[in-house]
Amino acid sequence: MLPVTLLNSKTKSIIIYISLALIVLTTLRELGFADFNWYRSWSNISSSTDWDCRTMSINLEPSKSLEYSQVPQPLITILSDQDTLYEESSNEVEALRNRVIITIKEIDYGFLWIPIYKSSTYTAVAEIKYIGTYNEPIASNNVHAGITTLNGNISIFGICSRRFAVKLVQDFIKDNLVNESRRHLSEKR
Repeated sequence: MLPVTLLNSKTKSIIIYISLALIVLTTLRELGFADFNWYRSWSNISSSTDWDCRTMSINLEPSKSLEYSQVPQPLITILSDQDTLYEESSNEVEALRNRVIITIKEIDYGFLWIPIYKSSTYTAVAEIKYIGTYNEPIASNNVHAGITTLNGNISIFGICSRRFAVKLVQDFIKDNLVNESRRHLSEKR
């Protein structure tokens, strides 16, 4: 049997090595050098949008006019600061004329730095702007602009870095903004 003092020093060194390994792994994960996330998340989100719609009619030659049903869905781009969070692309010329640009003006992620269990309330304010051309029976240039406010809650249980939790919140916000824009434009079409 080992003496108590030797057992204690081995136990202490094992605890120190394990603690150092955990600190190094956590630091590498938070800095983005290692990507290890094992979690379960729940979220809900609500939004309110104020829309301002204007229409300007332009006469086009009938041969250059498209039928209203032929106008493709607009392409959506979401910008936040200098980053592009989401962008749709198309090779159709008519689709390129119909664009929705969503600019996230401010976003508050809440407290996502807490380890193991993160529960946060987040808010975002975004400006949605659509400028496109519809041709029914004459071409009309439509401008739809809106300010939307999103409020949501997220709970994350497990191993998840703050960086990854922020990405989860951005994905929830992005999905809601795309759905809100599509819903509004389909009502106006």
